[in-house]
Amino acid sequence: MVIEKIVEDVEKLPKFDEVEIQTKEGKEIKFAKGIVYRDTRKPIAVVSNRYTLIQFEEVFKPIIEQLEGRPIKSYRVDYYRGKAHLVVWFENDVGIIVRNSVEKSYAVHIRYSVRTNGDIFVLKGFSRKHIGNAKIDLEGILSGLEEVGKYWNSLLNELKNREVKLDKIEEVFGKKKVEEVREVVESYKQRGEKYSWYEFWCDECSKIKAKRFRSEINKVKAYEKLSKKIVKCMGEDILEIALG
Repeated sequence: MVIEKIVEDVEKLPKFDEVEIQTKEGKEIKFAKGIVYRDTRKPIAVVSNRYTLIQFEEVFKPIIEQLEGRPIKSYRVDYYRGKAHLVVWFENDVGIIVRNSVEKSYAVHIRYSVRTNGDIFVLKGFSRKHIGNAKIDLEGILSGLEEVGKYWNSLLNELKNREVKLDKIEEVFGKKKVEEVREVVESYKQRGEKYSWYEFWCDECSKIKAKRFRSEINKVKAYEKLSKKIVKCMGEDILEIALG
């Protein structure tokens, strides 16, 4: 029944049409075209003539088919300003994030994700311009879902065991953030403790939770951005260690 509900929610996402665009003088612009909402005809984007419009349900439905028979714990379907995502959580709080945008040239982004106490860490995934390729790749991703929990435990241990490096914070997050973190590091030192990347991640996730975002899509992207920055701080090899 969950699959049917996901499909129903996906079918409620906005539909779009391609339209010709003109100059103020009424001359057709041949190298570009407009994308408008089907119901209101309100414009959402101007794209190249080479761009092929693909409706959200055309992207998401083939992917949803691959979820049949899997133990889905929860899901979300959200839309905001030409972008839509499908977030599905399975057992052990391992999930996938599928994102599509009508004003961009890619067809789909798919990411592994994990969560602990509501905090989300987004792992590597892939982007595809063609739905067919994305569907094939998704089959491989879903077949490995059972292993992601183990990979996350390895990554979690690395996060907990590695101490935050202020020079890396400054390099990746900037001077304002490093001054903020420096105070936290000093308070931990005074207690004879080390401030780990895990604790830093939890602190930053708390700020994301407290912040008001314009959409759930923007909130999830904030988690993804944080995850990428932490991996960059720790070194790209951290994922190789965690993912074997």
